Amino acid sequence: MNLSDEYWWKINLELKLRQVSGDGFQTFFSELMGLLHGDDFVKVRPFGSKGDKGCDGYLMSSGQLYQCYGALNGDKGKVDYLVSKMEEDFGKAKSKLPSIMKEWHMVHNLVDGLPIEAVEVLNKLKKDNPSVKFGFVGFEPGSVTSFFQFRFRADSAYSALIFRRAVRLFGRDEGQEEILRRKCNLWCCSCLRQDM
Repeated sequence: MNLSDEYWWKINLELKLRQVSGDGFQTFFSELMGLLHGDDFVKVRPFGSKGDKGCDGYLMSSGQLYQCYGALNGDKGKVDYLVSKMEEDFGKAKSKLPSIMKEWHMVHNLVDGLPIEAVEVLNKLKKDNPSVKFGFVGFEPGSVTSFFQFRFRADSAYSALIFRRAVRLFGRDEGQEEILRRKCNLWCCSCLRQDM
């Protein structure tokens, strides 16, 4: 991948993350995870008064729970809401899903970075719950926990199918597919397999 290709991908991902919020962001994340993991990823939605128990998505093979925070246009102005959401949602998952939770990840669309208060809360959760692994999944390129880690090879039929679906997910039309096919990185989530 050359620098202009990499820049093109970065701009498209950033635009998509800034365009989606709330349930739309959760849907975007779940569709990307579903493309990569298939039946291993479980998309979770609240049903009635039971809620989602602090889990917006679950990777069965590794016990990873995902909780999404899709701010409107990457709005960092709701620090108190984000911090309380992290504490409350982890608390729910810890009390209601202990038998399946091995890891807990906060997925976000804060393109310009997280508020330090969120980092402090995650570190406190780690300290208070040493048996659970924690992390953020966000926009930060090069980070282990980033949307930039979804890799594919265009030489397999399965990868080509995933690629076509991801092109549509990013809001691109079929005419742009040939240009995109040359790319070797399709950004998604950190915890994703890289052996595809």
